Amino acid sequence: MKLYWPLLILFQIWLATEMTIKPINAASGFYRHEEREAAIKAQAEHSSPETKAAVQKEMHLSAEHKLHQQLVQCGIFMGAFFGLDVVGYFAWRNFRRNLAYKPPSA
Repeated sequence: MKLYWPLLILFQIWLATEMTIKPINAASGFYRHEEREAAIKAQAEHSSPETKAAVQKEMHLSAEHKLHQQLVQCGIFMGAFFGLDVVGYFAWRNFRRNLAYKPPSA
């Protein structure tokens, strides 16, 4: 039983990260869509170091925004899992105390 809780918590951390942290496609999405589209159009029409830097800046801002969204979502999942762990622990403890549960002897 002592190894159960650490394994459960590690599994929940893995599950929360696998469910929320995905590869980021900076070109898609709705955050600063018009600005990113204008920068890409300017890069296609007039290729220069300034337009290339503008496209890279917009892609960087989009990737940062998406990563922030994923980290917030992961934090929410971890908080929910932690809350369920606390509720489960105290429910199990009260179940054992109130019903005089005794584990089977080996």
